Amino acid sequence: MTFRSGRSGIYFAVGATQRDRYIRVSLVIQSENAKELFEELHRAKDEVSACVGVPLEWDSLPHAQRSIIHLTLKSVAPMDQSDWVRQHNWLAENLIN
Repeated sequence: MTFRSGRSGIYFAVGATQRDRYIRVSLVIQSENAKELFEELHRAKDEVSACVGVPLEWDSLPHAQRSIIHLTLKSVAPMDQSDWVRQHNWLAENLIN
């Protein structure tokens, strides 16, 4: 599922995988200047992580015309309905941040 960021070529994505047991919020930079924007953010990664409050995963995808920054909640079972409220709250909270 994707959400607009308000800036062309940049959007948010949420995803989950039962096999790898995580849910994730990602900032996707997909534009002609994606690499430059990603590198600019990456140079300030300590400040960016401090704003978010946790370390982020930085994936430049060198052979693609996009780059992605992930925030992942690990060790979850996305199909476990008894945990959906917690998982959905985590996703919503981190999309807002």
